[in-house]
Amino acid sequence: MRGREGAKNVEDKQMKPKVAIVGRPNVGKSTLFNRLVGRKTAIVEGMPEITRDRIENNVSWCKKSFTLIDTGGFVPKDETDIRTLVAEQTAKAIEEADLILFMVDGKEGLSSLDHDITLLLKKTKKKVFLLVNKIDNFEDEEKIYDYYDLKFENVLPISSEHGINTGDLLDLICANIELFEEEKFTGITAAIIGCPNAGKSSLFNALLGEKRSIVHHIAGTTRDSVNTEIKIGEDTFLFIDTAGLREKRKVHEDIEYYGNLRSIDSIKKSDVVLLVIDSTTGVKAQDKKIASLINRTGKASIIISSKWDLIEEKSTKDEIKKYKNFYIQKVSEELSFINYSPILFTSIITKKGVSEIYKALKEVYEEFCKKVGTPKLTRFMQNIISTAPPVSVKGNALKIYYTYQSGTKPPVIIFKCNDPKLAKPAYLRYLEKRIRDEFGFTGCPIRLLTRRS
Repeated sequence: MRGREGAKNVEDKQMKPKVAIVGRPNVGKSTLFNRLVGRKTAIVEGMPEITRDRIENNVSWCKKSFTLIDTGGFVPKDETDIRTLVAEQTAKAIEEADLILFMVDGKEGLSSLDHDITLLLKKTKKKVFLLVNKIDNFEDEEKIYDYYDLKFENVLPISSEHGINTGDLLDLICANIELFEEEKFTGITAAIIGCPNAGKSSLFNALLGEKRSIVHHIAGTTRDSVNTEIKIGEDTFLFIDTAGLREKRKVHEDIEYYGNLRSIDSIKKSDVVLLVIDSTTGVKAQDKKIASLINRTGKASIIISSKWDLIEEKSTKDEIKKYKNFYIQKVSEELSFINYSPILFTSIITKKGVSEIYKALKEVYEEFCKKVGTPKLTRFMQNIISTAPPVSVKGNALKIYYTYQSGTKPPVIIFKCNDPKLAKPAYLRYLEKRIRDEFGFTGCPIRLLTRRS
């Protein structure tokens, strides 16, 4: 299985065309993004610079679809730290886009920054639609004439908040780009989850082989979920980089609250969750809560121990081997909700373990989809029960007549029995352990249900 060097975007012919929304901070880009997508995907607040990473989602219109990209407020001349990273992400979105929606503020008028962005966009030679936002009524439309000075061929007054002319905008987009019929994603969807600063975005970028998410030392840099589809060999993966899940008492800003909701939603939409834990700090209380959430939502999972290079550089090989065995046992105990998940040790600095993640994802997903035949499962369970029968309660003992698997993703095992009330949790946990010993289901929660025969 190829690692970072083999990670490539899905072939162009399989990709939807991309439309990027760009503009200076706080002109309404994310509000338009949410309206066109049809739900609140991007976080919107009444303050500038909320969007940092570029956010992508599909838009369907007249039975056609394209990928819409929301970007952070573009400040091309800014040299300061994180704003420069935001500008890099916006530049990347412009480079990938087939069509660009350049948004300006119809209430504030043109700024010097609008002119700077105009010069940048004209150099791309790509088709650009100039959107004059915050034109909330027909009387305001005369304000757009000043914007023709920017000399874009297509100028459209809109109100992203009230939806004015957004239907016309969609018609215009569809008329100017080559569209593909929407295809349902059939690969493996993996959400990258963990506490802030655990190394999620660095791992995301390493898996993709490019700077796709902003990586920065400030906790909470990633505020939205970022999706990217890649193909490696014959396998297709959809990776979701998410905001760090903070404890409720530490969520001070509304944007962090919504970031938490995005992360939870990403877990629900995934097949496999990559839970990233900082190996230098060990398992935190919030990691345990995330593990519980993964189990409750019925998702497969892999535990990623990040920053392993910081452990190795301070230890000998024998010490590392002993510590790794101790670490695996300790993590399995503390993350008891998902102690069936494999643990991988990674380092973005040394590239250790990154390529192994693709193989592990494929293997865990196959286990997630695995179906064991009824005769085979029933025979196995009968042997187990005859060897270690359940304890009787007041003379009544649980009798399991036959066993079958009723579902996958996650696996659901049904025990047909005389009385479901006699199935004690401890005995069901024992049966689950024996099922795992025999049939695997590595990385997968198993739902055990009893039904009266």
